[in-house]
Amino acid sequence: MNQFITRAEFDALKKTLVAKTSKKSKSLTKIKKISSLKNKKSTMDEAIKLFKKDYFSKAIPMFEELIAVNYKPARNNFYLGEIWYYRKKYDDAIRYFKTSAMLYDKADYMPKLLLHSAISFEQIKDFSNAANFYSSLIDIYPDSKEAKIATKNLLSIK
Repeated sequence: MNQFITRAEFDALKKTLVAKTSKKSKSLTKIKKISSLKNKKSTMDEAIKLFKKDYFSKAIPMFEELIAVNYKPARNNFYLGEIWYYRKKYDDAIRYFKTSAMLYDKADYMPKLLLHSAISFEQIKDFSNAANFYSSLIDIYPDSKEAKIATKNLLSIK
């Protein structure tokens, strides 16, 4: 068995590695651009505006950059979770929601995060986790509009 690679294979591999390295340096440049607090705040404001207009493709890299520089990572993970939730990529949404909740579980958006997590679990047919999230939402935020939706949804999966 031949364990060596041909010169053409080596050159192709080298080209791929060079391309990946240059992409990384470009993303580092972007991170440096938003290093000041004023830039971080304005970047987040712009990302939220884009999110509200459903310009998700433009908002995603902005939220990711803010997370990379550790600027309000819980809230930025929440927004990324919302984007993937609306795009019906429920596994990705759950991952971002989980990260957000672990970073800051007292956020004002927690009722929505719990509801959208539960719905996401329901969509991927994980009814046990869905029921747990619906129940937690109802217990912790009983007077929220999300709790009313959770009550209805919980009844439909039991």
